[in-house]
Amino acid sequence: MIKPSLVIMAAGIGSRFGGTKQLESFGPNGERIMDYAMFDAINLDFGKIVIVVRTEIENEVKQQYSRILKNRIAFETVVQETEIHLPGTDIFIKRQKPWGTGHALISAADRINEPFVLINADDYYGKDALKEISQFLIRQNDPTSYALAGYRLENTLSPNGRVSRAVCETDASSHLVSIVENLALGLNSLGNLTSEVGGKETIISPSKLVSMNCWGFQPSVFQFFKNKFKSFIESEINHDKEFFLPTVIQELIHDHIATVTVLPVENNCFGVTYPKDKELVTHQLNTLISKNIYPENLWK
Repeated sequence: MIKPSLVIMAAGIGSRFGGTKQLESFGPNGERIMDYAMFDAINLDFGKIVIVVRTEIENEVKQQYSRILKNRIAFETVVQETEIHLPGTDIFIKRQKPWGTGHALISAADRINEPFVLINADDYYGKDALKEISQFLIRQNDPTSYALAGYRLENTLSPNGRVSRAVCETDASSHLVSIVENLALGLNSLGNLTSEVGGKETIISPSKLVSMNCWGFQPSVFQFFKNKFKSFIESEINHDKEFFLPTVIQELIHDHIATVTVLPVENNCFGVTYPKDKELVTHQLNTLISKNIYPENLWK
């Protein structure tokens, strides 16, 4: 049986957090948030872990996890480059900020030939999400059938400020119909959960399913994204925008190129957007440890 891989996107800058939140310690023995996804992947019998990093943190990530994951699971790192070759020219475009989550996915293309789960390094997803998606991928015969973990919006919010979330709409078969980024989600002065789209504040249901970037893909997705990225680069005059994964997925759905099944997940999905979120994440991880969901020393 083919074993799925886990791809972790860890190349982000973390401007609102004020540091490299992917490498910040949150667990009682210095564990990072992504350590818990790795632990879950090992226990779910995943075949490999690939971490997408930026150049500045590659050596640290490679050295630490080569040691931690040795004899546990195959492990690789890959750099999400910031310098891009403009197709058909001798021009190279370079910038400081990574090109976005869609480009992070492309960065792993040469390391993955099997179904894989894609996640952020700085969000906790829970074992059930990885389990449901990996089992979905293993059952699939259709190379263009993908999956997405859908979390209730109320289970993803930060008490320390408003957040951005991609709100999902599905059909009767739980297939993703639309995925729209909603900005500044949070409680207003009346206690209503609101979002901002196009500069307008709108009340939104706390039970709405949202994407936290926990995806299940077949290898076919790489070529789709490479084609879209080529068009993106050629059309972007200023080259200051990001190539977002949900935007491409929406285009693939609209063009009937792929389907995405949304798999509801009931547990909380938490991460760090603001510096004050660290205390909350640490508390939530300690709660999971107290319930024996994870050992206190994850890698002992």
